Amino acid sequence: MLRPYKDGNGLQYRATYGENFGKVLSRLQGTTVSFGTRLQHAVINLSPTLKKGKPDIHGLGLAIELKTGVAFDVKKARAEIEDLVRHANDANLNPALCCFLADDIQSIEDEFKTDLTGILLLTGRELCELAKMEFGLVLETAGLTNSKSAREELLYLLKEANELDNS
Repeated sequence: MLRPYKDGNGLQYRATYGENFGKVLSRLQGTTVSFGTRLQHAVINLSPTLKKGKPDIHGLGLAIELKTGVAFDVKKARAEIEDLVRHANDANLNPALCCFLADDIQSIEDEFKTDLTGILLLTGRELCELAKMEFGLVLETAGLTNSKSAREELLYLLKEANELDNS
């Protein structure tokens, strides 16, 4: 699961936190981003109704932006919503935002710092119900169910940073 560090990655982390800890933070960020990619692949591969290149959920008329959680890059959020709305309008669909790991719609509304009027908000459980998927199977396929593994990965990275700083 851990992505290898490559020279040139994480320059902002290294500038802020130092060479060794910056490398670790960069690797941690890369691992987190890869969870989102794996989630998208799991949803596309497991759903009998959602397929890549087909933005509609069989007759529901939704163009869906899929996010892993509810933490958003404020600078990108507005542009992503504008792109979603533009795409939905071009395809004659309704825009929807799914924050897969959100506990409820309120947590999405609380964290998203842009206007979501006219956009259907969905949790992962709601998306799975609409798309006829098992929520747990999607998480398992994406590698998001083993929190022990994620904790071990983080501890490994922190230990590595500490060893590098002490060398």
